Amino acid sequence: MKLRELVAHLDSYLEVEGFPGDRSHNGLQVEAGEEVERVALALDACMRVFEEAAGRGAELIVVHHGILWGEVSEVSGVLARRLGFLLQSGLSLYAAHLPLDAHPEVGTSASVMRLLGVEPAGGMGMHQGRATGWWGELERELSFGEFVELVERRLNTECRWVEHRRKVKRLGVVAGSGAMSVAEAERLGIDTLLTGEASHAACLLAEELGVNLVFAGHYATEMPAMHALAEHLRRELGLETEVLEHETGF
Repeated sequence: MKLRELVAHLDSYLEVEGFPGDRSHNGLQVEAGEEVERVALALDACMRVFEEAAGRGAELIVVHHGILWGEVSEVSGVLARRLGFLLQSGLSLYAAHLPLDAHPEVGTSASVMRLLGVEPAGGMGMHQGRATGWWGELERELSFGEFVELVERRLNTECRWVEHRRKVKRLGVVAGSGAMSVAEAERLGIDTLLTGEASHAACLLAEELGVNLVFAGHYATEMPAMHALAEHLRRELGLETEVLEHETGF
C-alpha cells in the first residue's frame, strides 16, 4: 500500500495529535519511499534494528522511541548516521510515543494488563490531561508472591519490588517510567502498581502510602505493545509484519 495511506491510518488509529506537548515527534519521522508491503516494528530506533529491518526487506519501521526528540538544531553524529542509513536503505521511520502509551487497545499499559489477564477498567498515569496507564481488577485475589511470578512468566522478565500488602486484587499499570504514579494509585484504591523502571523516590512514597510497587523493566513493559500493533496491521490492513527484539536488560 502507499506509505502515505498507511501513515494516515496510523495517525488516526493512534490519535497522534492527542499529545501536542510530547517531545517525541509522533508520526512519520523519515520518508524514504512511497510503497510499503512489509513493516518491521521495534521498541527503539537504533542502528541495530534498522540494519535488521532493512535486511528483512521492510520498507517501514514503526517504533515507540523515535530518533527525533525536542528541537533539532543540527544533523550530525549519531543522528546523521541513522538518517543516512534509513534514506540509503529506503527504510521509512514512524514513531508513536505517548499516543502508544495511552492507547486502550494496543497501548503499552493496556497490552501488559491483557497479558496478565486483566481487562482495563479505568485510566491513570495522567500526562497532559490524558491517561497513559490503566487500572483493573484481577479475576481472583493473588498473594504478592503469586503475582510477581505471574508477571515474570507472562512478560519473560525478572522483577524487583517493594511489598507493603500481602494480597493483590486491584492492579495499576503504567509501563516504562511510571513509578511516580504511586500517589495516584493510592487515591484510586490500587494495592499494586506495576511499571518498568525502578525509582528511589517512588519507593519511599510507596512505603508511606502502603502500595506495592513492582518494577518489571522498561523494555519488558513496553514491548508487548509492538506485538499488539503488529497484529493490528496484519489483521486490518493485510500487511506483512515482523517484530524485532533488541533488549538491553533494563
